[in-house]
Amino acid sequence: MPFVSPSRIACLAAVTLLLLGGIAHADDTDLLANPNDWRLEPADSWRWSPSAGDAARDVLTLHRPGPPKTEPVRRLASIALYEPAVWSQATINLEIKSLEPATRKGADACIVLGYRDDTHYTYIHLSNDADGRTHNVIMQVQGDTRRTIQVPARPEPRLGTGWERVRVTFDDTGRIAVYVNDLDTPLMTGQQADPLPGRIGVGSFNDRAAFAGLRVEGRPMDAQP
Repeated sequence: MPFVSPSRIACLAAVTLLLLGGIAHADDTDLLANPNDWRLEPADSWRWSPSAGDAARDVLTLHRPGPPKTEPVRRLASIALYEPAVWSQATINLEIKSLEPATRKGADACIVLGYRDDTHYTYIHLSNDADGRTHNVIMQVQGDTRRTIQVPARPEPRLGTGWERVRVTFDDTGRIAVYVNDLDTPLMTGQQADPLPGRIGVGSFNDRAAFAGLRVEGRPMDAQP
C-alpha cells in the first residue's frame, strides 16, 4: 500500500466533508483568532489581548462585567457569541481563567451552548463554589423559566485562579458532558430539554474572566442572520 502523508489525509478528509454538505472545524482552528466573528455583549465589557508571555495567543477577556439580567429571568450579564455558525452536536475545547481573587466565593466563568436568543440557551457555570442552585451548575434558560440540569447536584468546584482546560461534549439528543483538566470522567453531565441547533459562546454572570484556545470539533450549520 503506497504511503499517504498525514497532510494529504487531512486534506482529503476536509474535501470529503465539504462534498457531504458540511464544514468541519479542524482541531487546531482557534475560533478566537478572528474578533470579527464574535458578537460581544455589552461590547465595552470585552477586549482582545495576547496572553502574558505568549504574544501569538488570542485571549478574549471580560474585564468589566455588569450585573446579571433579571427580567424575565436571571441570566448572564455578559456574553460573547461566535456568529458564523450554529451546532447541534460538537466537542468544545478551551481554556478558562478566573480573574477574581481566590477569596471571592462564587467567582464564575461560563460556556454557552444552543444559543437561539437572549432568553433561550444553556450555560455551563464553572465556579470555585458549589451550592446546587446557581454555582457550578448546568443551567437551561427557556423564556421566563430556568432550571438546573446537572448531575450530580453539587459537582466538585474546579475553577481556581490559573488557566483551566475545559472540554464540553454535546449532541442532538440534548446530552451534555463537562470535563475539567485531568478528569477522565465528567465533572458533571446534563440533559437539555428541546435541544435545537444554536450558537456557542462564553460569558460570566458577574465576574471577570479570560478565555483562550477555543476549538470546536464537529460539523456546524450556517447561522441565520
